[in-house]
Amino acid sequence: MLYVWFSRSFKAKCLFFAFLLIGIISPTISYAGVSGRLGIMLQNDNRQYIENKYLEEQGDFIFTNKEYALRGGLSFSLRQSIEPSYSSSAGKNKNALYQLFIEKKQKLSPSSSANFALGRIQRVDGLGFYFIDGGNVDVQIKNWMISAYAGKPGRIDNFRSLSGKMISGMDVSTHQSGLDFSGIDALHARLGWQRYRADSGDKQDRINWSLHGSKVKKQFKQLLSSLDIYFKGTWLPETDKAEDVIASINTHWYRKINIRLTHETYQPVSPYLTFREQFYAIYSRGYQKTLAGEFNYQLTKSRRISLRQRHTSREFGVDGYGYSVAYFLRQAAGAQWLFQYDRLDLNIDSTESYYLELNVSLNSRLRGRFGAAMQKQEKYLYGKNDARAFEMYFEKMLHTDLFVKLTSSYIFNSRLEDEYRIGFRLDYYFDDRITDIISKYAGTENP
Repeated sequence: MLYVWFSRSFKAKCLFFAFLLIGIISPTISYAGVSGRLGIMLQNDNRQYIENKYLEEQGDFIFTNKEYALRGGLSFSLRQSIEPSYSSSAGKNKNALYQLFIEKKQKLSPSSSANFALGRIQRVDGLGFYFIDGGNVDVQIKNWMISAYAGKPGRIDNFRSLSGKMISGMDVSTHQSGLDFSGIDALHARLGWQRYRADSGDKQDRINWSLHGSKVKKQFKQLLSSLDIYFKGTWLPETDKAEDVIASINTHWYRKINIRLTHETYQPVSPYLTFREQFYAIYSRGYQKTLAGEFNYQLTKSRRISLRQRHTSREFGVDGYGYSVAYFLRQAAGAQWLFQYDRLDLNIDSTESYYLELNVSLNSRLRGRFGAAMQKQEKYLYGKNDARAFEMYFEKMLHTDLFVKLTSSYIFNSRLEDEYRIGFRLDYYFDDRITDIISKYAGTENP
């Protein structure tokens, strides 16, 4: 395949100069819009209790040509392990091509249009975040959208993803506004079919649906100021089983009180939890179901409290109950504080967490986030464990298009192995101005 040869043969410099060359020699691209990001990341961590040290170059390019209604994209990463750990995928040298596509938009009538895409295209749905080597067609007719896609799926690192022989599907969606149906004045609905075929040849059909209704007009003279209803999920015909189901009712009263009822089946998009998620007991690395009720009260414009009660059942483990209490504070200087207490009891297992977070802009070019947590665990498998954790994150704008980021976290465990992560990242963002620079040195300035 072209994609395999492309991702293995090119290095970061080759990719960069190849696209500079395209911009120089192609009149079409010289008059098109170019935007994207070039980045380099250095990281050291012990995710999954395996030490990883690696350097990774990343690139994202978007090309647009309004005259021909064309759009193209490229996303890649090149990873070099500093100290190879062959028991971990993060510790191996690995090049990846996540996106390489060309897209054409065609006007069909004053109220309808079609969009055709071909190449390596990224997708996100109930199966995760992945790419397909194939094609995608979107047809919009007034307030209706019909989408069809097919291709070979492939994995994207650090996300819940999949690979296989083939995936195909079709979605029909509509957005209606200006309604007056049982207090709902805006409605978005989607119904889709999807077929996934694994490398082993096994196939799975999936029926996906979603329904979102909202009341966007505020009624200040009534108790209820807004209403939002959301329902989505997936049905598997072969097993007659539903998964990835979310049913939510979100209401605002007096513009100060927010009450939310939610039932969801949760599967994390990323196998690696964020620093905060590790100390919020609703999150876990596996599949789980949660029925929750949440109450939020806006004390003032800058202060809010939140109470949450839930029942959780997990695929691995037993059912349990939990609750959390949170306090949000926004200061005049721009600092935002979060104080949170969380507890979950699962039979004889229990987890109790205290979490503190501060988000602050130190000046016009520098912002930071500081987090601290304490957690007490009692597990049937390994007994008691006390954890103390700290996190720091800084982002500084060196120039309008150049950013440097530094992140560091450490978790001290009394019984388990300590966990840590430190990373450095430099990102350069560019837009259409880079086309003028290329044209200038090539002697093909735009008229």
